[in-house]
Amino acid sequence: MQNHKKYQSYLLVLVQFACILVIIFTGRYYPLDMTASLLVIMAFYVGFWAILSIPVKQLTIMPDYKEGSILVVTGPYKYIRHPMYLAVLIFCLAMVINQFNIVRGVVFIILTVTLLFKISYEEKQLLKGNPEYQSYKQKTKKLLPFIF
Repeated sequence: MQNHKKYQSYLLVLVQFACILVIIFTGRYYPLDMTASLLVIMAFYVGFWAILSIPVKQLTIMPDYKEGSILVVTGPYKYIRHPMYLAVLIFCLAMVINQFNIVRGVVFIILTVTLLFKISYEEKQLLKGNPEYQSYKQKTKKLLPFIF
């Protein structure tokens, strides 16, 4: 059973990074207009703020619970539970808007669905590993402050 979960984690991360690379390499990857530029800046701001809010030993791309991890509820985590995933989505949306093509559009949808599955998987792990997570989950939104 444990191996099945590891494979699921690896698959989610693999699909996530494959989607990001496809979006980047199927069109211009530098912003062409003000909208894309602002979205890229926002994505980097949210992403770096999230990274700076987490103890270095807890940083991971895997959605599995690390034994001994502490629940971070400061920085962007005060408002949303998954700011790094939000940063990825904002950045990729900027790339899609920057130079839209059907491949980028479809892959962005696949990325969004993959991240929603990854969030669901990760939250199940966090609920098992950290009893405080249930209370935190009730106080914060998943990806968009005050909305979702």
